[in-house]
Amino acid sequence: MVKLQIGILCCMMGILSCAKVHNFHDEFVGEWDAGAAGQGRRIMVSVRDDGTLTAVISGTDIKPLAGMWSIQGDLLSIKFPGLDMVYRIHAIDRERLVMRSVTTRITWHRVK
Repeated sequence: MVKLQIGILCCMMGILSCAKVHNFHDEFVGEWDAGAAGQGRRIMVSVRDDGTLTAVISGTDIKPLAGMWSIQGDLLSIKFPGLDMVYRIHAIDRERLVMRSVTTRITWHRVK
């Protein structure tokens, strides 16, 4: 019985050691085009490593909006004054970020 438990434990440790832990934090940092804001305007988001971000709507006089972000596992939390959003990261790479909420699927494109 003890040998069986040790065998199962060793097997589980081997599987877990091979599992890749995805580092969404490092991949999220950068400049993103978050999509259309109407009338040819774009929402541009600058994400910094210190957990802060700034959203700007191009072609307007609207002041940039400063916020905070954090990632736990695959959950991305974005907080602006008076607005908290939580998304599950579905995919992220050098080109795009796909995330989902309960009702929405959002794709951002990395600015090169």
